[in-house]
Amino acid sequence: LPAVIEWNVPQAAARYAKVAAALGPEDEDRLPDPVLASERVRTLSASVGLPSGLCAAGVDQSLLDRIGAWAFEDATLRGNPRACEIVDLTRMLRASW
Repeated sequence: LPAVIEWNVPQAAARYAKVAAALGPEDEDRLPDPVLASERVRTLSASVGLPSGLCAAGVDQSLLDRIGAWAFEDATLRGNPRACEIVDLTRMLRASW
């Protein structure tokens, strides 16, 4: 999820700033940072014992290209804030591995 958040920030900065604010204390000296959302999601995931990435979850690295292609065909991709291609999905998967 953090890699997806980072990919989508250019199109959904306000949304992710709200996520960052909801997941941690606000810094009174600055506005909520949308990029901070990915860091706070990582922290939350670790605090509840979720795997730190796809590798830790047991996903074989050789499957990432195939998973990216499958994800590209999934109907839920249409609701993503930022358009992406298979290569973009594969990059996010590699960043999450």
